[in-house]
Amino acid sequence: MNTTAAARVGGAGPVGSIAAVTPHLDLAFMHHPVVGTHLSRRSARYPFVLTGAFRIDERPADMVTTILQSASGAILGADRLVQKILVGAGASGHVTSQAALSVHRMDEAITAEDHITLSVEAGGFLEYLPAPRVLFPGSALNQSMAIDIAEDGTAVIGDSFIVYDPEHRGASFRHYKGAVEIRRPSGRVLAVDHFDLRRLPSGYGKSFRVIAYGTLLILIKQNPEGFAALGRSIETAAQGSGRMAAASLLPRRAGLSVRIAAEDGQGLREAMTAAWATTRLHLTGKPPNRRRI
Repeated sequence: MNTTAAARVGGAGPVGSIAAVTPHLDLAFMHHPVVGTHLSRRSARYPFVLTGAFRIDERPADMVTTILQSASGAILGADRLVQKILVGAGASGHVTSQAALSVHRMDEAITAEDHITLSVEAGGFLEYLPAPRVLFPGSALNQSMAIDIAEDGTAVIGDSFIVYDPEHRGASFRHYKGAVEIRRPSGRVLAVDHFDLRRLPSGYGKSFRVIAYGTLLILIKQNPEGFAALGRSIETAAQGSGRMAAASLLPRRAGLSVRIAAEDGQGLREAMTAAWATTRLHLTGKPPNRRRI
């Protein structure tokens, strides 16, 4: 996977101690022969809050949607968050969040952490589309995502952030570091993407009050020609005034990566939604019913 011009390759995945931590969020979507997909495990502790599960779309007919909420409404300096989401064999799950999540200013010696593991078993279908992180001046976040997907599994994974200075003086976040690793259940690594973003140049806000950037990963088993056609369709749907989109093939036929840049949060939301809707239409023959992601 390519990194942006502002990023540099380096760093590592989740810290070793994370595996021993009880997850703050632990979801399992499993297939039942009578009721279809259901949430067989739904464990959440502060700051995550879960309400109900919904069936919103016509296709996949048994897809269960759940909306994550945050009791704090933000990622704070003391947070060391661990999330685990499993979609079992033949199940379909859609995970989104209630609203964008702010990452607030923290002391120079402190960096918040958010470590996410997504697993898709044979024939499973996961859409993980949380709202963006909003990086406020002085914030620092280390985020990692491990995606374990079976060869015939399907995953549509969104990740996005917005750089915002409420005083419009061009003050920057302090540090935003991330890693994504896509693997087979056997442990074979298909693709890795690392980025390490430091403070933006002083006064960046004179040209842009907001910087918005997102990635959509489409992990499916398909030939390269099919990927290329899908990429062109997504680029056409996502691009528009004040926003750009570019699709590229992932190595080892893992799927497709779509990079999106926008001048503001609204443009980012519209572009990510258009990219997702185009993908759903390609995968199922039916676009998703209208809702916010």
